[in-house]
Amino acid sequence: MSGLDPDFTIKAGDTEPSITATLTDSDGTAVTLDVDNDAVQFVMCPINDPFTQTVDAAGTITGAAGLVRYTWTGTDTNTAGVYLAEWVVTYNAGGTQTFPSADWTVVSITEGLD
Repeated sequence: MSGLDPDFTIKAGDTEPSITATLTDSDGTAVTLDVDNDAVQFVMCPINDPFTQTVDAAGTITGAAGLVRYTWTGTDTNTAGVYLAEWVVTYNAGGTQTFPSADWTVVSITEGLD
């Protein structure tokens, strides 16, 4: 493993559960999202190759209080390993913001027994 504690763990090949997060600003306050007009993108790459995105897909804003979700699809989780992930919000009022701002979400995809 990478030495980093995972924030989210899933078995290789699984598509449930979805990964969720509450996006917060630098003081820990949940950001206000416009469920109908803002957009969120989920981006993930292997920890040993941070320039190769294995997921770059639309997520879902599930609540105004910074709640977001990405539902795994297809081959998103087929390769076991440790990944870095982040959420990119595009605000309807203009501008983008990446969460978390100081680091990444660490995703661990573990091997199954099959």
